[in-house]
Amino acid sequence: MCFSLSPPPRGRNATIILLGGTSHMKRKRQGRECPYMDTIDRTVLDFDYEKLCSVTLSRNNVYACLVCGKYFQGRGPKTPAFAHAVEYDHHLFIHLETEEVYCLPENYQVEDPTLEDIRAVLNPRFDKNQVEELDQKVVKFRTLTGKIRYQGVLGMSNLQATDYINVILQALVRIKPLRNFFLLHRMERQDAIEYPLIASFGEFMRKFWNPRPFKSQISPHELIQNIVKRSRRKFQILQQGNPVEFLAWLLHALQEDLKHQDPSSSSLIGNTFQGQLEIETFEATEKTMIRKDSKKSPFLYLSLQLPPMPLFKDSLERNMIPQVSLHSLLSRFVQEELHHNVQTGYFHKYRLHRLPYGLILVMKRFVKSNFVWEKNVSIVHFPIRDLNMAEYVSTMTTTEGYMYDLTAVVIHDGEPNKGSYRCYVRHKASDSWFEIQDLQVKEAIPQLVSLSEAYILFYERK
Repeated sequence: MCFSLSPPPRGRNATIILLGGTSHMKRKRQGRECPYMDTIDRTVLDFDYEKLCSVTLSRNNVYACLVCGKYFQGRGPKTPAFAHAVEYDHHLFIHLETEEVYCLPENYQVEDPTLEDIRAVLNPRFDKNQVEELDQKVVKFRTLTGKIRYQGVLGMSNLQATDYINVILQALVRIKPLRNFFLLHRMERQDAIEYPLIASFGEFMRKFWNPRPFKSQISPHELIQNIVKRSRRKFQILQQGNPVEFLAWLLHALQEDLKHQDPSSSSLIGNTFQGQLEIETFEATEKTMIRKDSKKSPFLYLSLQLPPMPLFKDSLERNMIPQVSLHSLLSRFVQEELHHNVQTGYFHKYRLHRLPYGLILVMKRFVKSNFVWEKNVSIVHFPIRDLNMAEYVSTMTTTEGYMYDLTAVVIHDGEPNKGSYRCYVRHKASDSWFEIQDLQVKEAIPQLVSLSEAYILFYERK
C-alpha cells in the first residue's frame, strides 16, 4: 500500500484533517490577508428582506453578497453563490444565520473585527443593561449618508399600501414591556420556523432599536409577509386596511403564538394591554329600569364616541369643527347615564374595573350612514403628560398607578377608506416628539401633537 502526500496548504491558519484516507482542508484568514476586503459596499447591504436565494428561492444555507447585497444559496462549486463570485468578480459573502464571512471561489473564511458592524446590522443583540437604559440614555448614530438620528427613531418603508401597518408598529415598538421582552427573547431555529410571526416581530424589534444601523429607515418587509400569511390575507400589502382592526388582530395573534411557543410568556400581551370593563345591563319597563345583570368584560382598547358633526354652517357660511376634551369623552365611564343599545333594546352602564399598563384609546371617527362612510373630524384635546384615570375606575382606592403619559398618536388624513396614516411618537430618552409618515421623519412641537385629529392614542402608565 502506498500513500501520496500533497504539499501543505498555504495560509497562516490552514490545517489538514485526515478523515478515512481523504483530506479535508479548512482555512481561515485575517482581513489583512484577504485582497478583497475593500470591495465591501455597506451602502447596498439591506438585511430587512426575506432571507431567500435570489436564484433558487430557497431559505436554506443562504449568503448575502457583501459587494452587491444580493442573496445566494450555498458556496460549493455548483451553487448560485459560487457562480455569482466567478461571473461578477464578487468574492465576499456572509452567511445569514451563522454570520460567518467567506471568500469565494477560494472558499476560505475571513475573520476581521471590521466586519462586526455588518454582523450588528444583520442580527443586533441586546443585554439587560442596554435594554434598561433605552429610556434614560440618549444614543445618536450617524448613517452611511451622514445623517444623524436618535436610536429608535426610524422611518419605515411603505411597501405599497402598508401605512396602516407602519403606524401601529411605530407605536408598539415603544411600549416598554413589549419592547423589552422581544429585544431579549431568543428562539431556537425550529421554533422560529414553526412560529414565524414571533420570530419576525422579534427580529424587527431588534433591528428597529439597533444603536448602529447603516440607514435612517427600516423595512418591515419580512414581518409583513408573515402577517399576510398568518392573517390568511386579511391584511394585505396592496390594499389599505384599518389600523384598529390590525392592532387587535396582531395583539391576539402574538398572544396565541406565545402561548404555544413559550408558555411562560403567554401573559405578556394580557398583562401589558388588557384591561377590564364592568358592564351593567338594564331592561326598560313601563315604570322603571330593571337591572338584568352585571359582568366584567376584557378589552385591549377603549372606543370613545365623538360628538356628532353639525349639519349646518354658521352665520358666516363656515363649517364649524367641534372641539372636545378627552375628559368629556371618558366621562361616560363615571356618569350615571344609561346608554341604549338599539340592536338589543337593552340599556347599559359602563365603568372601568381595571386599567392596563398600555392604555389604548380609539376615537370612533368613521360612521356608516346611508351606505356611505363618513368621517368625524372633531378635534380632541388630550394631555401629553399626567392623564389621571383614577376617577374613571370603579375599584379605585388610591390614585397611585392611574397616571399615564402619551407615547404615540395615530392620525388619519383624507377621506374614509382612501386617505393615509401618519403618527406622532415620543422619544422618551430625549423627551422629544417626532412626526413620522412612512420614510419621512421630522421633529414635532408637542403643542401641535395635542391639537391633531387623533385616531388612536397610546398611553403608558407612569
